[in-house]
Amino acid sequence: MNNLFNTKDIIDEDNNDAIDESTKTHHHTRITDRFSFTDIERMYKNPRARVHEIYQLVNAQFGPNAINYEYKQVRNKKNAWTTTITVTWPEEMSFTSTALSKAQSTNSACLKLLHHLENKRKLNHGKPILYSAEDVKEMANKPVPIKLSRECLDDASFIVDKYQSEIKVLIDNSAIDSSDSASSKHYEACLEAGSIVDPVGKSNPLSRTPQRIQDRNRLLKIRYEDRVLSGKGSDLPITEFQDQIIREIESSQVVLIKGDTGCGKTTQVPQFIMDSFAKRGRATDCNIICAQPRRISATSLAERIASERREQ
Repeated sequence: MNNLFNTKDIIDEDNNDAIDESTKTHHHTRITDRFSFTDIERMYKNPRARVHEIYQLVNAQFGPNAINYEYKQVRNKKNAWTTTITVTWPEEMSFTSTALSKAQSTNSACLKLLHHLENKRKLNHGKPILYSAEDVKEMANKPVPIKLSRECLDDASFIVDKYQSEIKVLIDNSAIDSSDSASSKHYEACLEAGSIVDPVGKSNPLSRTPQRIQDRNRLLKIRYEDRVLSGKGSDLPITEFQDQIIREIESSQVVLIKGDTGCGKTTQVPQFIMDSFAKRGRATDCNIICAQPRRISATSLAERIASERREQ
């Protein structure tokens, strides 16, 4: 047995008298109900506001007028009101309550509605479950019609024809030239032989003569010394750990660096590693891959580091 209303505010319309504490009205909760009316009162402190939020979402999905309020003043009873809430979701139903004020009768009717929705399993943490799992699956597999103007279709056809007649030929020829290049042949031969190769550059080893490697190392060392002399190094927090990071990298196979956002992990650590090789004249022995989750992040990162190193 659960008291569905504040009994001081209930109106007995047959006797036209307010029910007092000695004549409390009780309503049986169905055995199949998951929540009693008392549970609903505890769960929803402001039932009218929550009903408003729920049916705003319902209206957005299924169109307006999913809920309607009707108020009537009780005859011969000062300030007594009857509120009737009519809804079309999840089915067409009405919930009525009478109390000593319009606000109280509305809250009580909203509690009845919430009680119904909760026990029908139409709410999840106070939000409406508008679609079943089967509905979602059906909608996901249902094709979405796209309406395009004739002008858009003509533009799309032009682009496809342009690609087939001019661009695809260039791509195919480039792929053929690439497959015949010395670097690609060397790369494929190394893969077949099980040798360790550069998966990124795939550069032709024939062009890496000792003299060119020595010249490149000398150039990168000079650039490093110029940057050191200019004194325009980064002032990010991670710079004070530069020597420690390099020592850890040289003595470990895997190094995990944890730091606050913006401390310089992504922009400075690769430069620490590159500079440690460059100042020893071994810059060509250093290969670094820095991954980013999005293309724009990778581009902005490259531009930032290039700017700091005065490179392109």
